[in-house]
Amino acid sequence: MRGRKKRRRQIRAPQSQAPTLRQLGGSNLKESEKDIELNYVLQGTPLKGLNLRVRNAWYRNDFIAQASHRDDNELRVNVDYTWKLW
Repeated sequence: MRGRKKRRRQIRAPQSQAPTLRQLGGSNLKESEKDIELNYVLQGTPLKGLNLRVRNAWYRNDFIAQASHRDDNELRVNVDYTWKLW
């Protein structure tokens, strides 16, 4: 299918070595993030060049509950369109 793209990323830190490790709950802490992105650009229509993008991200860690970095899920939907001014 023309105009379609996809991307998957995975980041792992099996033993985080943050300078404030004791404040986050000790040693041998883990964190990971997984991202999936789907992108489609409309072609051959009056809206040619309209870009639709959906991105989902999952972040996990085993830090203490008081840490500012908490488990998180994020869903983003972007609609982009470029106009030619000149």
